[in-house]
Amino acid sequence: MQKDIFKACAVACKEVYEENVDIGTTEFFIKTIEIDGITYQILSIAGTNEKKDWFKNFDLFSKKGIKKSSLEAAKEIMSSRYFHEKRAGFVPLIVTGHSKGGSTAIAFHRLYQNRMIGSSFCVAFAPSRCLRYWAKRDMNRTYVFIDPDDPVSFVGRIGFGLPKCKYYYADNNHFGFKLKDHHIDNWIVFCEKMETDGKDTLGFLINGMPVANDCMNDKKKG
Repeated sequence: MQKDIFKACAVACKEVYEENVDIGTTEFFIKTIEIDGITYQILSIAGTNEKKDWFKNFDLFSKKGIKKSSLEAAKEIMSSRYFHEKRAGFVPLIVTGHSKGGSTAIAFHRLYQNRMIGSSFCVAFAPSRCLRYWAKRDMNRTYVFIDPDDPVSFVGRIGFGLPKCKYYYADNNHFGFKLKDHHIDNWIVFCEKMETDGKDTLGFLINGMPVANDCMNDKKKG
């Protein structure tokens, strides 16, 4: 259940690099899936895949405690015609992303969680840092996947942090950083190997309706 949702998000994060709607330096798509008889929509946001993306990556300005480039990308997605054409308002939306896309997913969830067409959950794989330490970083129904060997999620840690939420960690199996560990394929394999914990989608849905899950006992500082 939860494992299947995470895997679907990881697969969507790979697919969006190849098939997407391009709105400048942000690429994304929305797909509808069904797991255990429950319908979800996945908003998948691509990471860095163009030269011009790097200018955004090294822009260290922020607004309202969120990295400016991530904030602007999230707003561009919400205001796009494609988003409103594809979004089914009463279907739970899982916003997901990898790398730069992960930080945009976090910003999107921070801005639009629980709104009528906003996100119900956020799943971020190896996200770049996007939240100022002085900002409120507690985020409900947010799941972040980190590899200790992956340098991307540690870049910029002097000025930016990650959300306080539920974390899943890959094995620390290298001496130092290995950039190859950043690849989304690693997270697809990771999710395939996850064990089911027996909970009802970890509070994702009960009888098809979103429920609160603030992960208060699972918060870690990033």
